[in-house]
Amino acid sequence: MTEVEPNDAPEGCQQLSRRSFEDRIEVTGTIGAVDRDEYCLPAGQAPRDGGVEHQVGLPGMIGEAPREPFERTNVEVTLSGAAGCDLALDAHGAGDFHVDGHDVGEAEILPNLGIRYGLAHLVVSAHAGCPAGSAYHLTLKVRARPRPAEEWEPNDSAKEATRLSPGLETRAFLPGPEDRDWFELPIGAPALSRAPRLELKVVPPAAVALAVRVEDPLGGVLLEASGEAGETVWLRGIGRYTWTPRYLAEVRAKTGTAIDAPYRVVVQSWPDERVQEFEPNGTIAQATPLPMSPSPSSGTATMASPGLTGWITALGDLDHFQLVTPRTTQRAVLVERDSEGRRLTLVLLDVAGKELRRCTVGERCGECTLPGALVMPLGASPGRFTFRLEGDPDPATPYRISASFGAPICARSDRDGGPPP
Repeated sequence: MTEVEPNDAPEGCQQLSRRSFEDRIEVTGTIGAVDRDEYCLPAGQAPRDGGVEHQVGLPGMIGEAPREPFERTNVEVTLSGAAGCDLALDAHGAGDFHVDGHDVGEAEILPNLGIRYGLAHLVVSAHAGCPAGSAYHLTLKVRARPRPAEEWEPNDSAKEATRLSPGLETRAFLPGPEDRDWFELPIGAPALSRAPRLELKVVPPAAVALAVRVEDPLGGVLLEASGEAGETVWLRGIGRYTWTPRYLAEVRAKTGTAIDAPYRVVVQSWPDERVQEFEPNGTIAQATPLPMSPSPSSGTATMASPGLTGWITALGDLDHFQLVTPRTTQRAVLVERDSEGRRLTLVLLDVAGKELRRCTVGERCGECTLPGALVMPLGASPGRFTFRLEGDPDPATPYRISASFGAPICARSDRDGGPPP
């Protein structure tokens, strides 16, 4: 297809013909520093669905509303220019994007423009110094169905979230600072008594810093974390409240744009065996119960509860735990983490959240000093104890928190030459 002038105004945009919902459109045109060329991708005719043909158009137009997947279409747009010209592309679909990050003579690419109801508007322009009549090539690869392992635009709202599958890496793009990508996490049906635990891993390109937020369906923020440029954002130990039908994750760029290279999203799922912290647990009200073995009889040597594994995944991540001990017996809480040079601190709180005691892994706590661990004695009185774990982020290295009962744990660890298993 060849450009047809005049096409330098929205009302005079050149319409690009489409033969199908899976199509490739190529346009050859010319541009100069004072010129702009505008193109429209108009409404089309959807393929037959169950013998009924649905006219695709804007909401409010005559005709039946389009059905999925044809109401959402993805387009890859490539604008290649002649030597000596620095081109720019403005694309208006479900979102508005300005693509102008490459040098003179290099192509501008918008990898995943999401459009609704088959409608899009594209504007080609050139910077000062571009000679009049410089040739360019505009290519649109149109898709009406999502492919495996890719986001499906537009997904800039919770309603249009791209569903993630456990273990499948999904590629996604953030072509502009205002772009938001929403994903639905596979947390299982509400009827399941032991829904899976999840971890969400978002890996950006080298020059992009990402922020990730997990919400419930009502918009309540459950977890959020962010990283520096090129740093993976990793949320672990995500559990599901019984009333929640689904969780949603929003990804945005703090700095940079993921346009030349995608970022990657992976969600993993495991059965809930009650051996991990339950995120979110950032407040006392959300404290994860610390499992307790039956209290030993008098004279029994130190023994530990099964304990839990957890992670400090991001700066500001606080993990709360609660231990209930109905019987009178000596007890202590043990925290271990093999993370060289990263601080991990256990804080004992009262019912109002006031700090009562603080101990840091590897430092003296009461009568104990243990490498890579801490022991906080709690005395012998029965009661309810609330703790907060805080420290330096290390999503790759878990900590372990457990309760011990019976003889003083430090005495045994000193005698045996190290902390208990």
